[in-house]
Amino acid sequence: MDSTNLPGYVYSPQGNPASVLVLERAVLSTSDHTEFTVQVWIRPERSPTGNEAQIVLANGHGFELSLTSDGYIMWQIAGGRYTLTSRETVEFGVFCHVTLSFGQDKVMLFINGSVAGETARLDEAGPSAPGASLLTIGGSFESCDPNEKGKAPSCFYGQMLDLRIWSTVLSKLDENWSISTALTGREGHLVGYYPLAGNSERLLMDLSKQQNHACVFEGYQSPDAIHDAAISSISNFTPQPQQRLFR
Repeated sequence: MDSTNLPGYVYSPQGNPASVLVLERAVLSTSDHTEFTVQVWIRPERSPTGNEAQIVLANGHGFELSLTSDGYIMWQIAGGRYTLTSRETVEFGVFCHVTLSFGQDKVMLFINGSVAGETARLDEAGPSAPGASLLTIGGSFESCDPNEKGKAPSCFYGQMLDLRIWSTVLSKLDENWSISTALTGREGHLVGYYPLAGNSERLLMDLSKQQNHACVFEGYQSPDAIHDAAISSISNFTPQPQQRLFR
């Protein structure tokens, strides 16, 4: 897939906590008997200081997907009970595809369709998470907390596109559902579909049957601020013709 096929307007929180997206309802869990897959395109950008880790996605105490300052993708699950780090760095300024597969036997991290890390699930019961958590896109509640400034990782500075959430592991998904092809929103096991592209209203929409739409963090705190904050979350980014998604 060539990057010229990407829309000109894609979501970017640009490191701004107010522009992080929060889903209306909890959709994921890392309890003992659940499975899920999360897929997303990201175009990493360095933070202004160049030495901050950035949160890409988070699900409360359930998991956190982050980008290290060196360009490694890290997936921490259940407060660090499982930690997967990509074997190689991703390239800043270039789109790559990330897949998180959480199964009953093992958890796996994929970068551009290749296994980048995996570990077996432990048999013994781990600590239970304190209630269902809301998925945040482009940051975490911790990275949005002004009281954590200087301690917590920053929000994501790059662009994000085509977030898909499935209620099963990657190996059970239909191979015909290409990561470079749009979905209808009615596919089996699909519990969240966020193209993260288009105008400010479409940017927040879940196109799956769940209709679990998002709001910006600023609007999550103050509903009257949703519209203005949503508009500022769109990054006017036009991919260059020579840039390819897969290298």
